[in-house]
Amino acid sequence: MARLVAVGRTNQEICKDLFLPLGPVKTHLTNIQAKLSVRNRVEIATWARATGTVSGAERPAWSRRTVSAVRPIRSGHPAEAPECGAAAP
Repeated sequence: MARLVAVGRTNQEICKDLFLPLGPVKTHLTNIQAKLSVRNRVEIATWARATGTVSGAERPAWSRRTVSAVRPIRSGHPAEAPECGAAAP
């Protein structure tokens, strides 16, 4: 997840990529911040680049030229998560 943050993915994009609801994505990022003793996403990205978790060759999301960078969720996939930001049933 730190790699996804480092390349500029939003929480919404992360939850879609990992088939997780938004709540656990936010919780996990909060836990990463606590474990690394950092205050925000920028510091997570800095840590990821400094430790080699992400290479300099990986482009951040804001530098992409297309908006269709998010892979669609396959219908009927067993790990399919509820819509990001939707309340749990």
